[in-house]
Amino acid sequence: MLNEINVSIQSETPWRGVIPFTVDGATHWRDAFVRPIFRKNEVVGVKWLLNIADEALVNTAQTIYQLPSVQKKNHKAMG
Repeated sequence: MLNEINVSIQSETPWRGVIPFTVDGATHWRDAFVRPIFRKNEVVGVKWLLNIADEALVNTAQTIYQLPSVQKKNHKAMG
């Protein structure tokens, strides 16, 4: 998945998907939009926009990425 993001950024296109983050042993799923930041027509950085992913997106992402299920107690907002 990170490889997909890097390829998109290198090709100067945005990427959108669902990403798991692990914080203190709990998995937090985020609906992510990642886009390159340009200065003088060059990519100089990356901007990440993250929202809490809804359950349907999480279930689909888990199937695609073949990751273990996230328990309800672990599906919460990062503080």
